[in-house]
Amino acid sequence: MTPPAEHELVREGGRVVTVGFDEHDNLVFTGQDLGAYVEEVFGDSEYEFWYTVPAERIAEFAALVGIDPSEPIAGLLARWKGDERFAELQRRMRATGWVRFTCW
Repeated sequence: MTPPAEHELVREGGRVVTVGFDEHDNLVFTGQDLGAYVEEVFGDSEYEFWYTVPAERIAEFAALVGIDPSEPIAGLLARWKGDERFAELQRRMRATGWVRFTCW
């Protein structure tokens, strides 16, 4: 099985965030923070996190963040690329109550 394609939204400092679809057509944001600051805050030099938008709510998510639901990856790359923009996107995702956040 070929892993789903991931598209880079953020690569700044010690942070990388990608977005893609999983095997269930959920939209998944995968993030990794590395470095001394992360170690100071979390006690480890690596922090990983995921936001998962359920497949059945992608149209609702697209409306929330102002992108075309038929092309969510292209819309995210055009409108939400970069660390500052992703910070606002994170705020909106957390506010929904239905975008799942996980981390380790």
